[in-house]
Amino acid sequence: MNNDWRSELGKIMGGKSKATRAEEETARFVKFSNDVVMPAFKELETELKRHDRKVLVRETTAATSITVMNGEKEEITFRLLARSLSTGLVPYIEGRVRSKGQVSNKFDEQLKVDGKVCTIEQVKANDVIESFLGQYGKTMEMG
Repeated sequence: MNNDWRSELGKIMGGKSKATRAEEETARFVKFSNDVVMPAFKELETELKRHDRKVLVRETTAATSITVMNGEKEEITFRLLARSLSTGLVPYIEGRVRSKGQVSNKFDEQLKVDGKVCTIEQVKANDVIESFLGQYGKTMEMG
């Protein structure tokens, strides 16, 4: 046996405490959600409530969502998530808009900044709000 067993044991133990790529990406998304998405959703919530809408904001380690209700009818559910690509964690949105109580449109697309694909580090709260308004506007157009 190698006389440097303490060093070998240290390598083994050190490897166990290192975060996996998935854990690192989850931590990055949670930070993004806390720093960018939640503040944007809270701003939207405040304004939507001024227009007599019920708003539910939810946050998990995988997604952050906002649901808007007009009375008892859901108008939109908008979720922001991230996909792991070779270029980094890319934000995408998914959800549904409703018209006359029926699901009228489901969406699943990358969130873009200035029309370009980006990573979560490039997204600001205004970009999240703009993306939400684009989808919510479709709801209002459908009646």
